[in-house]
Amino acid sequence: MIRRLCLGLVVVCAWIALLSAYSFAQQRGRTLEDRVSSLEYEVSLLKRSLGGGARTNDPSRYPFTGVGRSYPFAAALKNGATVLLDKELLWEIRPEDRARVMRWTMNQSICVSTSSDRDYPYLLENQSRREQVAAKYSGRSVY
Repeated sequence: MIRRLCLGLVVVCAWIALLSAYSFAQQRGRTLEDRVSSLEYEVSLLKRSLGGGARTNDPSRYPFTGVGRSYPFAAALKNGATVLLDKELLWEIRPEDRARVMRWTMNQSICVSTSSDRDYPYLLENQSRREQVAAKYSGRSVY
């Protein structure tokens, strides 16, 4: 009898713990949904302030936000004039650096940093080859 009573008490405690966890998860989900909604609203305001949200590749209007991170090299296009990183990030390469990127191979790690050059405000550094090239962010690939 005491054994059944203890077992029943354990089952009730387990149900209470489960309901508490479920309630916490629901509340956390609502909090995340509210945050996402707030961020979407902020993005819409930023787009409006930048001219109605029209997409442009002008880096002065939409600067690259992934500085300091590394991305896998995907391809050198147009005889090195354009570099594709992580299968979607397009970069225009300074003319004197284009031959260098033609030697880079797929999946080499490329770290993005800033440069003081006004025309090519970013540096792409091939971590394997320890080579840097000046670049201009051109946006995301549509492919």
